[in-house]
Amino acid sequence: MNSQQKGLYIGGFVVMLLVIAGNLFLFSRMSLLKDDASVINLLDAVMGGIQRTVKAELGGRNADPFINEIDRSLSLLGEHAEVTGNAEMALSVTETLKEWDRLKELLLLHRRDAAPELRDQILVWSESLWDTSAKAVRVVQADAERRVKLFYFLLPNIISFLILLLFAVVLGRLYLRNKLLHLATHDTATGALNPVAFNYILQQYLLLSDRYERPSALIMFSLDGYDRLLLHGRDKTAKVLSLLVELVQRATRRTDIVVRFADDRFGLLLPETDLPRAVKIAEKLRTEVIAFHFGPEPLALTAGVTQLVPGESPDMFLGRAESALKKAQKDEEKRIEAF
Repeated sequence: MNSQQKGLYIGGFVVMLLVIAGNLFLFSRMSLLKDDASVINLLDAVMGGIQRTVKAELGGRNADPFINEIDRSLSLLGEHAEVTGNAEMALSVTETLKEWDRLKELLLLHRRDAAPELRDQILVWSESLWDTSAKAVRVVQADAERRVKLFYFLLPNIISFLILLLFAVVLGRLYLRNKLLHLATHDTATGALNPVAFNYILQQYLLLSDRYERPSALIMFSLDGYDRLLLHGRDKTAKVLSLLVELVQRATRRTDIVVRFADDRFGLLLPETDLPRAVKIAEKLRTEVIAFHFGPEPLALTAGVTQLVPGESPDMFLGRAESALKKAQKDEEKRIEAF
């Protein structure tokens, strides 16, 4: 997985987390739904109208405007309950209508005969009606809160979670694909390219080198004392070789390619590098490997260096590097040979 892909994945996760955080912030602060707020306003108008109606009628004033406003509000409430199918709200509105009709009858009787007993009945009935209206308000508020939690908090976050889950599945598939591709093209013990993947890349470099006449070099190197290293076990050997590849990668450019040809034989492809420069790099690597403490056994490199000849095949290029390495292995003093 390259850095660009990692940045894409991390950026995607950050975006999704911001979406979820935004939902949490927005919907945790939302009040009742707009329709429910309108219903509550109508109920408040009914409650206030009851008080104004009773006060006006008992004071000897005509309260028909207040009565008409309450009738209109209760009619709208009934229509809303029928449209929404809210049974609990419909029951509360029905109870309110029944008590309101009874209160209107008492008010009409009071207009004809303002008896003290009738006045007391109007006050008691208006208080009961007010309590019934307040109960309807609580019913609507509870229903609104449930809907706010469901539609404006729970569902959006479930959707966000499903989007995040889908994104995670996609990322998981991409990661698995990249992981399998890495396993298919790299040596599992050291992380260096395997010969199959290296040959494919080498063919591309040869084509580019022929077309643009740019130099490329190859350092093929082996470990001195590899047999002694094996005496410490396969796991220890694999760890040492992994450290060796890491050391080579740190000491070279990101465009340089490390390959493991065999158990103790590695290669380093150097694009845009001529033979003298490649020899200096080989000498630098040998010095750093000797100075580095790998653990059980001191290590050293023997290297064969060659430069690509335009028009030659990959086998000729690799064969010349291998010949240089074999010659260097016979020269115990030089240890680096260039062809």
